[in-house]
This record gives sequence, structure tokens and C-alpha cells, in this order.
Amino acid sequence: MDRFEKAVEAMSKKTKGEGKHLNADLRDRCECPACPTYVKCARQNDEKLFCFWGESDCISGGQTCICPSCTVWQEMGMKNRFYCIDGPEIVQRETPKNHKDPELVV
Repeated sequence: MDRFEKAVEAMSKKTKGEGKHLNADLRDRCECPACPTYVKCARQNDEKLFCFWGESDCISGGQTCICPSCTVWQEMGMKNRFYCIDGPEIVQRETPKNHKDPELVV
């Protein structure tokens, strides 16, 4: 079991209150709004944490992905990227998208 799988397992054992606190902490540290792919609509809708919650309702294409430089991505041991387009880590692990990023930022 890798770091991400352990984190998901630990989260599943938290109470609803603990889960809300953890989600708020992760959202505060989320770096999605700094990404060149992030758009005005996503900002207006306060969309964040795509790595956990999935695709954006606003973002339809990406040029560059900064996920690998995000502290949440690193701490959770994630392996994928372009979550705003391709879905959350847990889904991408089951069905890899292999999104091609010509300018991966690490």
C-alpha cells in the first residue's frame, strides 16, 4: 500500500467533523488556483482540490499542469496529474488517462 492508499484509508476512518477539518486544511493548501490551466469560471465557483474531488465544471483543456509541484500532491504521494480534466487520483489509478503535458512543471 503506497502513501496515497494509506491516506485514503485513514480518511475513511475519520468522523464527519474530522473529515471536514481535513478537507478545509487540504483546500487551504491547494495550489490549483496558481495553475495556468485554472480559468476565471473555476475561480468564481471556488473549484479546488480536483485531485480528490474530480473534474472541473469549467476547465475543458489544459496546457500545463503544476500538480507535481503542489504540497498536497507531494504529501499524499499522488502519481497522476490534470485532475481538473481527467478526474481524481483514485479514478485515474483505476483507468489511466495518460494525458500528454508538453510542459510538465515539477
